[in-house]
Amino acid sequence: MIMSTASIKLICAISILPLICACDQPAGERCDLDAIESLRLDADDGEVVVNVQSGDLSSTANAGAVTISGSLSSDVRIERLNVGSAAAKGLTPNFASWSVELSQAQLQAARDGEFAHLSVVATDVCGVEHASDEVQVRVDAPAQSPAPGLKLTVTPSVPGECYVPIDGSGAARLLLEADLSAAGVRVELDAIVDGEFLGVGDAGVRLIADGDRAASSPVSFRAKAAGALALVASAGPDFVLDDSGLEAVSAPSFTGASGAVTAGLALVVRPRTNGRLARCWASSSAPAMVSVSGPGVADLLIEDAVFDEPDCEQEAVIDVQFDMAAAPGVQLQLWCADTYGQIGAHSLSVQG
Repeated sequence: MIMSTASIKLICAISILPLICACDQPAGERCDLDAIESLRLDADDGEVVVNVQSGDLSSTANAGAVTISGSLSSDVRIERLNVGSAAAKGLTPNFASWSVELSQAQLQAARDGEFAHLSVVATDVCGVEHASDEVQVRVDAPAQSPAPGLKLTVTPSVPGECYVPIDGSGAARLLLEADLSAAGVRVELDAIVDGEFLGVGDAGVRLIADGDRAASSPVSFRAKAAGALALVASAGPDFVLDDSGLEAVSAPSFTGASGAVTAGLALVVRPRTNGRLARCWASSSAPAMVSVSGPGVADLLIEDAVFDEPDCEQEAVIDVQFDMAAAPGVQLQLWCADTYGQIGAHSLSVQG
């Protein structure tokens, strides 16, 4: 696959130039540059064409040495060919085919952001340089490189939500940003709460150039336990803490009356969540023997209570009363779901 091709037309006396630039003369006497320049003004066009044929070097980061090869056609004698700071080896006469290996150190020295920018320059026998299109090799910054201006933004995967669930039905989205100079730098991520990062390799997440800044590809965190996420991003000496206050929340829980209760007593059950309630509903083994009412609903056995409050940390009140005639063992089951669909259950029964 041809990565880049440059054709640099030279105004050069093809038939006369080799005579002026005799190869058997001492290096300092090979060319009369003033004479050559005057000849170039009137000569036919010549060509030096450099082809780079090393496949795609810009999509995947290269962690070690990189070999670049190619071909060259020229109407003048070529003395050397340089790719970046490395001298290419001519595999056939006049560098018609060539190859060069650049070490990771050489690539890092040429790195600007996430790419090593390598000039390709052929120098002819007269010392005239003929530059081709540069070759870009994707290369990560060394481990523990800093990321100036590092910033971490954390939001729920569901727009408008104020929390994330622990059952995998939702996640926290992370946006990592830094100064453009941090492109190619790997950022490590950590969290206080148990969970897993998605879209992150073993070495962290790499920042890539995005306009006038460096940013990460999509990254998310899926919590497996309840608690504040408290995410941390670090790159070398630079680190930033998640200040979103976002919390991972389990299914709704219940307080108040539970288990075996006395028939005829007015009871209160309170479903609550650190997230947001979506709805509550009920079922009984003897519906005629129990009354259940919730927020805005006279009978939860018939109609669900629906919630639409925008803020986190919600609690509702459900009133329960078993009929005095209810037989021991008559049961009431309550359920409440949050806005991600996590369901908490609660049961009561008439004691014997």
